[in-house]
Amino acid sequence: MATAIEIPTSDIKGDKTLLGAPIMMFRNARSRQHLICQMISRDLRLKCHKRIFGWLWSLIEPLTITITFWLLFEILSVSSEQYRSLNILIGIVIWTASRRTISQGTRSLKNNSGIIQRVAVSRKISIHSIVGVSLVTLFLNLLVVILLMAWYGLKPEVHILYLPLAVIMLT
Repeated sequence: MATAIEIPTSDIKGDKTLLGAPIMMFRNARSRQHLICQMISRDLRLKCHKRIFGWLWSLIEPLTITITFWLLFEILSVSSEQYRSLNILIGIVIWTASRRTISQGTRSLKNNSGIIQRVAVSRKISIHSIVGVSLVTLFLNLLVVILLMAWYGLKPEVHILYLPLAVIMLT
């Protein structure tokens, strides 16, 4: 007599409301918070290799790209904008963060597909750790944006309160 094969169910628990998926995602990430924090710490150490140049490169990279684009736009553009370099820097910081998250997340799933299929570990943990590393890098890059805002004499307005929501939606 043949026995029925038991199909494993998902480890996601939660309701099926409109906001159910994000709530379930945060709930599951919180239950594995220690493992995700360890993976983020490991990835940051590997990225920066315990050298100051690795952390410094996170600040220099958006500045060099901004200078390049600023020079290009100054040469090609007829009109002049007062905060052109700030606009370019913000665009580069956001674009780099989203590009890095998507490409590294895809690469991680591809490279770890064997482990994901064999071991009972949620594939979301790997993605959460990559998002965490991207968020740390994003906040380092935002320090450069804050410095440039101070250079121009700009003060944050009440709209800055939307930044955490925008960052969450970005990731």
